[in-house]
Amino acid sequence: LWQLGALRPDPEVPQRAVRPYAKTAGILEAWTKTAVDPLLVSDRFDFGDGRIIDDCRALARQHLAHVPDFRPIPELTFVSRTVSGVYWLLRSMRSSVPIRELVDQIILQTRTAA
Repeated sequence: LWQLGALRPDPEVPQRAVRPYAKTAGILEAWTKTAVDPLLVSDRFDFGDGRIIDDCRALARQHLAHVPDFRPIPELTFVSRTVSGVYWLLRSMRSSVPIRELVDQIILQTRTAA
C-alpha cells in the first residue's frame, strides 16, 4: 500500500504496527472473497440483491479502521468510479447477468490473442 501511494509513512506510527492490517495479499484475498467470488458462484448474478455492496462496505470499514492516513490511489480512482457506476446501473435495473460466462469468454479471448 505504501508503494501504491495509499499510505503515507507517519513517523509517529511505526510501519510494523500497521503492517498486519495492510498486507496486500490479505487485502486482495478478502476482496476477492467478498467482491469477486459472489459474482462467479452461479450461472447468473442478480444485481437486485444488495448484499454484495453491504459486504464490500463492511470490509472497507474493517480494513480502513486499522490503517491510519489512508488516501485513494489517483490512478485507480476512475477505475473504481467506473466499476461502481456500472454496478449501480445494473442494480437499479435489477439485472441478472451471466458474469461467469462473460469472464470465461474474456479469458478465452485473451489466451487466444496471446
